[in-house]
Amino acid sequence: MYSIRTFLLPEIIDLNRFLDELYETFRITTINTENDLYIYYDTFDWRIYAAGLLLAQNRNELQLSNLYTETLIHREVVDPKQPVSFCRDIKNDAFREQLEKILSVRALLPIVIAERSYRTFVLSGKNNASLGNILIDDSTVISNQERYHMR
Repeated sequence: MYSIRTFLLPEIIDLNRFLDELYETFRITTINTENDLYIYYDTFDWRIYAAGLLLAQNRNELQLSNLYTETLIHREVVDPKQPVSFCRDIKNDAFREQLEKILSVRALLPIVIAERSYRTFVLSGKNNASLGNILIDDSTVISNQERYHMR
């Protein structure tokens, strides 16, 4: 049996220095590194957020999720060169109809663009026994040509 613990590092902690200190005590192996660009959509009056939902596009996939549980509700493959602007742009009937109830005829606007970097490590002791995994989600929010770093 294992448990998952989540820690948020304050901005004042340098991530590379933190990892260097872990390297001094433990054996750390990088398992996976992923970089993604997410575009989060809503209307000018935040209808999707008010309904407890989250609409995001990652590469060629548009996803509607529960804002609080992150449970995926609908997913559709889209052309990343042709942004979804209105409900009518969504081909999946159930997906489109759920959004139409919330949005009516309002346009979808890109509210936030985030560059997300995920790194997964295995933390091992001196006897090479696995002590656990570390997932680092290092994100940068892009807004009006400015970048805001989130960790």
